[in-house]
Amino acid sequence: MIDPKSIERLKAQTDIVDIVGHYLPLKKSGANFVCVCPFHDDKNPSMSVSPSRGIFHCFSCKAGGDAIKFVMDYEKLSYPEAVEKIASLQNFTLNYVRGGEPAKENKHILENANAFYRSLLYKTPAAVEYLYSRGITDELLDKFELGFAPESAQTIRLLQNEHIEPKEALEVGIVKQNENGIYASFINRITFPIYTHA
Repeated sequence: MIDPKSIERLKAQTDIVDIVGHYLPLKKSGANFVCVCPFHDDKNPSMSVSPSRGIFHCFSCKAGGDAIKFVMDYEKLSYPEAVEKIASLQNFTLNYVRGGEPAKENKHILENANAFYRSLLYKTPAAVEYLYSRGITDELLDKFELGFAPESAQTIRLLQNEHIEPKEALEVGIVKQNENGIYASFINRITFPIYTHA
C-alpha cells in the first residue's frame, strides 16, 4: 500500500489548478479559475477551482472535492490509482509500505468512502443548512472533510464498483452484517472522519 505520509507530502505539493488544467481549459476569474464541468452536460463554466483552498466545486451539479477526488471522478479511478496518477503527472516518487493489520492494509476503503460521502454533502441541502446553522463554514467543512452518508444501497454500490470484497469492508467497519445481509454502517447522516498519526 502507499505510505500515508507519502500521500500527505504529495497533497501538500499538489496545485489543484495544475491537475484540473491538465484535463480541462481553465479561465481566471478573480482569485479562482472556472471551467466547463465535465460531470454533467454543462454549457457554461459552472465549475470553480480554488487554488487557495485546493478544491473544485460545481455550482450546478454540486460535484466537488480535492485534486485526488477530481482525478478519481474524471478518470473513474480508485483512491490509490488517483494518487498514483497525480504522482506521475508531477514526477513525484511515492513510498510504499508492506505488512500491517488488515484494517490498515484496507485504509483505501475508508478513503474511498470518505471521498464519496464528501462529494454528496453539497448535494444534500438539509445537511448543509444544519451545519451552517451550527456555525460551520465552508472552510471548516473542507478542513475537517465533513460528508454525508446516503442510503445504505448507495454505499454498497460504491464498494461493488470499486471491487471491494465484503470481508474487507467488514474489517474496516464501513459496513455491518446481520441475518439479512450486509448494510452500511452510516446511513443518512453527516460524516466526520477521524485520522490517527501513528
